[in-house]
Amino acid sequence: MMETTEVSGDRTGDAERVPSLADAVARWAKATPDAPACTYVDYEVDRDGHRTTWTYAELDAQARRAAAALLELAQPGDRVAILLPQGLDYLASFLGCLYAGLLAVPLFAPEMRRSNDRVLATLQDAQPAVTLTTRQNLASVRDLHDAGVDCGTVIAPDELAPAGPALDGARTVDPDTTAYLQYTSGSTRRPAGVMVTHHNLAAGCIQLQAACGIGYSGPTVSWLPFFHDMGLLLGIAAPLHAGGHSVCLSPFAFVQRPIRWLRQLSEFRAAVTGSPNFGLNLAVTRVREAERADLDLSHLSALLNGAEPIRAATLRAFTEVYRRYGFRHSAHRPGYGLAEATLTVTLSQPTTPPTIQAFDRAALAVGKVVPVAEEDGEASVLVGCGVPRQQQIRIVSPDTLEEAEEGTVGEVWVHGPNVCRGYFRRPDDTARTFQARLASPDT
Repeated sequence: MMETTEVSGDRTGDAERVPSLADAVARWAKATPDAPACTYVDYEVDRDGHRTTWTYAELDAQARRAAAALLELAQPGDRVAILLPQGLDYLASFLGCLYAGLLAVPLFAPEMRRSNDRVLATLQDAQPAVTLTTRQNLASVRDLHDAGVDCGTVIAPDELAPAGPALDGARTVDPDTTAYLQYTSGSTRRPAGVMVTHHNLAAGCIQLQAACGIGYSGPTVSWLPFFHDMGLLLGIAAPLHAGGHSVCLSPFAFVQRPIRWLRQLSEFRAAVTGSPNFGLNLAVTRVREAERADLDLSHLSALLNGAEPIRAATLRAFTEVYRRYGFRHSAHRPGYGLAEATLTVTLSQPTTPPTIQAFDRAALAVGKVVPVAEEDGEASVLVGCGVPRQQQIRIVSPDTLEEAEEGTVGEVWVHGPNVCRGYFRRPDDTARTFQARLASPDT
């Protein structure tokens, strides 16, 4: 449910004046070399969580070494697939690609516990020159050649050793060139690689920073996967771009014991975090009262919620349980976004409780918006996803390509510096999705 508001203007000029993510990290490494950049809390090596922190100087050095080594295996513009588990090696590899002018392809390490069909489809589409994976997975990834998948040079991060010195500085790249490919879900179609430019990434970072104070108001804690656009932007890119402190744990560690996320929020006095609806449900239903005893969530100003339908009952249940530990209902920040727009499109206003409204279910099914009481047996209770963030939005009738009439359902069309170039090697899909025009444009 989109809330009614005046749309924000196009802030492309602002995005052009801010550095790319690679430049920002390099600048922070010089300005605040000893400041913590990223902490990874590893529950695989220690059930209580083993913390490893890199300062900005250390992160910059690791990224430069990765960049130099990758440039011995690939040319600027080539793709580098990242098939690594959550952790600091993943972060150094991703930034190394940006430093080197290579196109990162954020993925996940192949696992025995689930199908790897999405990885296979993505690799076939991206055709990487280099694939980074763990030592344990080297053989299995190299075996993909037998399945007709060309992964390029397959190597583990700890085997990356530049023959010469580390990269002296980030390569000068056109901000409108592609920084990485963000692959969309392949559940209903073949995975499509969204071409995210350095400019798009910078715009996405400053939109989140402006909306939530990421990097300025305190640490950001995230369990969201790095290969997902919400995990990548909210968990690491936006905090690092702002010179803030990013604290991460793995999605598996969270699902095993949701209290781990809450404890990191409390112990680091995090200001910003995020979770889809199911994560909040787990925090309510799978955390015992005794485990919550020492939590302090009073410093948490923004709990972003997106990536799947947001349920009013979930927001209320989370607040009811964690209110006694300092959580404020107004910290819920429901939003709407998509990979094609470098994550954020709309986000609810700060310090304002979520907007919840019931509508007639049958009317919605035929494209009509009819408010009803929540108690109505035919009510569909929706949560507002907020207002545009430094971009323009129109609700459009897909049949007429005109702006939808008040009280009717339509498509969300987005225009702004965060909207990406298109889909990798898919000109027809790119034209259909990224080059649509209103039948009667008003601007």
